[in-house]
Amino acid sequence: MFKVVAHGDDMGNNYVDNLAKIAHTDQDRYIVFRRDACLMKVLPCWNGIIIENKLRSFLKNLCNYKGLEKFINLNRNSKYRTLEVDWTSTFSCLNCDINNNETSVSSSKTKAQKVHLLIEEIPTIEQMKKSLLDLYDGWMCPICGLYDETFNHGGLQLTKFRLMYGSFGFELIELGNSFL
Repeated sequence: MFKVVAHGDDMGNNYVDNLAKIAHTDQDRYIVFRRDACLMKVLPCWNGIIIENKLRSFLKNLCNYKGLEKFINLNRNSKYRTLEVDWTSTFSCLNCDINNNETSVSSSKTKAQKVHLLIEEIPTIEQMKKSLLDLYDGWMCPICGLYDETFNHGGLQLTKFRLMYGSFGFELIELGNSFL
């Protein structure tokens, strides 16, 4: 660490420089050990740094951060690297109806559906073409029959369908599905 000569006569700057120098040379001075640290035979460390908070919450946070990093680094999620996303609120919405003390198939399925909706991968015709092009090549939107059924177009058509037919249209669809 070196001092900038231009600020040599400023008392406040000298004080701050001294604090920074002490902080960088004597880092072990600020480690606060837990009360039960003297009872521990080994102190848990991560990358050479002593873990000062509860080990279980540290591991939970570490797994959450690594999972988020893997999610963002997937090629299909590259758009989230440039967007300012409030991940705390996002995960709160994804987990809002899931008990954190149990695992169930229905809650996993619900969360998977929410994630697919978030990343715009609901099964539209365009999504199906990616895996089964021979089967779905040339298919258009099943509601209007004029355009490709993309995520945005499908939502727009569904809104128009609701406005035109209301709940009666959905009852007809459910009735038709019951015969399949």
